[in-house]
Order: sequence, then structure tokens, then C-alpha cells
Amino acid sequence: MIVEDPGNAQDPRIVEDPGLVGDPGQLPAAPGAYALVMELNRPLAFRMYVLPAGLYVYAGSARGPGGIRARILRHLNREKRRHWHVDHLTAVAGMVSIIAYPGADEHAVLGAALGLEGAETPVKGFGSTDCSSCPAHLVRLRGDAPWGEGALMVQSSSPPVMWRAAEGPPLPPATLFPA
Repeated sequence: MIVEDPGNAQDPRIVEDPGLVGDPGQLPAAPGAYALVMELNRPLAFRMYVLPAGLYVYAGSARGPGGIRARILRHLNREKRRHWHVDHLTAVAGMVSIIAYPGADEHAVLGAALGLEGAETPVKGFGSTDCSSCPAHLVRLRGDAPWGEGALMVQSSSPPVMWRAAEGPPLPPATLFPA
């Protein structure tokens, strides 16, 4: 949803909350950025990395054929070839929600995730080996910190769209979308 913000002289549109889709195949095929919100219920060790159990946000980009939809459907396939760091995580973690930002940049998504209370980058360089400006593209959220998908909203060329997994952990309703 786009709402007016008279305090923003550069772009009077800000994102308030995303639209919901019932199936990840309904996410936009446009290029852009996305956030994967995942829960790891036990530690994960692979290569030289160890990720403790917890709630994670991965900020990614999808600029190739099929855009965001194709990239998300690949992430949801647990039987994929593990090419990127995040493939190891998406193969075992429970998906909580996915937010697609058509036309947006993953660095804006990462900035929003790092701005959440209790956010930290658990492994330097995770998901960002091709990015010299970011400490990582994976953020771990402290278990007792309040958060919600609404806090991950960034500006995009079209309104963001979200898919929420039914099997994910319950989210605190009061923090889903800030007033």
C-alpha cells in the first residue's frame, strides 16, 4: 500500500505494508530485491560457517530471467544444487515469510533488517561475497526482540508483495505492521 508522506520531499510515496499472496508462485516476476525470513531450529554447520539456531533475514536480489518469482521458487526447492551460501540455509530452515520488492535494491532491505532491534550479522561475508559494501546479506534477529514484516518495508517501484508460510512460527500480531 502506498501512502502520502508530506515530510519526504524526494518521493512522497512510502511503503506502509505489503500486499499478501497465497502462493509464492504469485510473487512478481519483475527484477528487484527480496527478504527471506527464516527460522533455524537447530545450529547449522557447513563449509567454514556455523549458524546458531534462531530467526534470520536474508536480503537478496533477483535480476535474471523470471525475476523475483524465479529466485524465490529456487530458494523454496530443498533439492536444489547448493551454489550460494543461502542455499545451505534454505535447504533446512523453516520459511516464515518472503517479501518481494520489485525494482528495489537488496541493500535497502539489508539496511531495514539491520535497523531492527537486536539484529546482528552472524557470519561476516555470508551471502555477500560479491558485495564489497556490506558486512553480510544475512541478519540474525535476537529471539526476544520485537519485530515484524512491516519493519522490513522499503521503497520499491511497485508495492511490495508478501507470502507468509502457514507452517512458520507464530508472529507477534501487534508488531506485524506498525501503525
